[in-house]
Amino acid sequence: MFTLEQISAFTAVYHHGSYSAAARVLDKDRTTVREHVISLEDNLGLPLFTIVGRSARPTELAHRLYPRAEILARQAQEFTLTALAAFDHSLTTLNIYHDVLLPASMVIQIEQQAAEHFPQLQLNWLHRNRDETLNDLVSGEAHLAIMPHRGKIIPEKQIWYRSLGMLPLSIYVGKEHPLAAKEDVSLKDLQLNKQYISENHLRAGIDMMKISPHQHIISNNDVLIALLKHQGWAVLSRIFAEEYVESGELVELALTDIVNAHRHGLTLYYPTQLESDPTISQFIEWFTDYARQYMD
Repeated sequence: MFTLEQISAFTAVYHHGSYSAAARVLDKDRTTVREHVISLEDNLGLPLFTIVGRSARPTELAHRLYPRAEILARQAQEFTLTALAAFDHSLTTLNIYHDVLLPASMVIQIEQQAAEHFPQLQLNWLHRNRDETLNDLVSGEAHLAIMPHRGKIIPEKQIWYRSLGMLPLSIYVGKEHPLAAKEDVSLKDLQLNKQYISENHLRAGIDMMKISPHQHIISNNDVLIALLKHQGWAVLSRIFAEEYVESGELVELALTDIVNAHRHGLTLYYPTQLESDPTISQFIEWFTDYARQYMD
């Protein structure tokens, strides 16, 4: 019979390379961690680590067991967090983190639904970068987050996710820009003109970001739009740029080199311990409904 303490100690020693490092991470005595690992080895009848100096080097058996042990340890931790969350009071404030790809129409639709079903709930839409978002989801400061796809199947830290779909991206200029009146625009034309790049787009690793050698990185989306109305060009999501195109402030360029619009995915992240919370569950469904309506 294997215990969760043994599994937790094994995965920590494997990941951090020594009993001492694992003990610091688990906030336990080194002796306790070592005893758990030795007990697990006794149950298996085979060694899991070879001790060289202060390092614990995994055996072939340890390499085979670690992926499954990591899943068990993660599930045990998620169970504990979920069980503890059951004692918390209902949410009165909901912090939703996002980056520049978040469509304004999504915010409006979610706000309207929340006002109808949760009139006392305070919604905070907070612009944050990816690293800060993941850390705050784990700490509990953030409750939900909308971020670009990262390509990982296994969730990061104590976080789960739902893939919402793809957002079409395109290239835009101000209505007075010379390229706005040009019939055939190519990538070479873009290379000859100033390019404004959203800092969050760069951090998200979105392709087609760096085309022109004349690049200006902008952190604030409002500043980017204000600059774009007067000069340069930028890659924006079509949903975000739609209102500026309809008002005549921006023009979408059709490139001869690109047949179909580039697309980038959005993912909804949330802490695993809040998955069963009725308020969080409802918001997850609302975000999903929006994605089914407006995203590919």
